[in-house]
Amino acid sequence: MSEPWQALQEARCARGWTQAMAARGIVSQSHYSLIEQGVLVPNPKVIEELAARFELNATKWGNMWSQYRRQFRARQRCWRAFVHDGQVRRADVSALQRASLSLDYECYQQFLDIPFSEPAGMYRRLVNARNQLPNVQAPHVPARMRPFGDIRLRIVLAIVESHVLAQLKRFQAAAVWRQKAQQMMTEVPVFWR
Repeated sequence: MSEPWQALQEARCARGWTQAMAARGIVSQSHYSLIEQGVLVPNPKVIEELAARFELNATKWGNMWSQYRRQFRARQRCWRAFVHDGQVRRADVSALQRASLSLDYECYQQFLDIPFSEPAGMYRRLVNARNQLPNVQAPHVPARMRPFGDIRLRIVLAIVESHVLAQLKRFQAAAVWRQKAQQMMTEVPVFWR
């Protein structure tokens, strides 16, 4: 067991409980389900209550969540900045690298590099990143979406592709990628917005 949500799932299954039974009185069943998938990080109070319910070592389990919380927050800061105003900060992108999130770092770094990179080199980086998306483990992504990688990174790369194609004066193709990004945005789960 290497991830905190796996401990939770194993403890629940060992008792033969449903997610609704495990969540009762602590969080909603849907919220619990997202915690158990690693999509949401529970707050310290919920960690304590779930640890007590499942007789998990609260300190050890809480420390596991702390490490994951750093990664989660780094992703969340970059995504929210990208979506809300397109002003992703280099410090937030660097936090992705420090949190060992290399593909996330590469995607957002490409977004930041748009004005400074030559289009051909940028396009090679873009294709390489896009090819990696389905192969990277994405526990923070809902289970039904995992075969496709993180949709948020796919959106970032679609915007990068749009800009690269515009630099190459392929304006029609650039518009298609911008439209794809907008369509994918409707697939982003509400709890990520």
